[in-house]
Amino acid sequence: MRSGKLRHMVTVQSVTETQSDSGEPSREWSEFARRRASVEPITVRTQERLAGGKPQQDATHVVRIRYTPGLTSKHRLLWGSRVLEIASAADVDERHHYHELLCKEVVV
Repeated sequence: MRSGKLRHMVTVQSVTETQSDSGEPSREWSEFARRRASVEPITVRTQERLAGGKPQQDATHVVRIRYTPGLTSKHRLLWGSRVLEIASAADVDERHHYHELLCKEVVV
């Protein structure tokens, strides 16, 4: 992947689930990594190509970042003031060069 295409900065966050004193579950997000990224909105054609011919209606963006060990769909991305949940995290060609992430933008 050419570094010139990585023109956005994203923060990868991991979640810690705890329980409050009253017994209610709570989730706290913390920084896992900061990465340069390519962030593109998804079209139906892109969805079909990435999902093997089956569109994923809830995916809104494709994000490409350099390989990040430990990155899974349990993480999320902060892109400016926007939050992107990771629907799938693929190690492209399993060569540990970069991840291709299918993401869904959520309103917080």
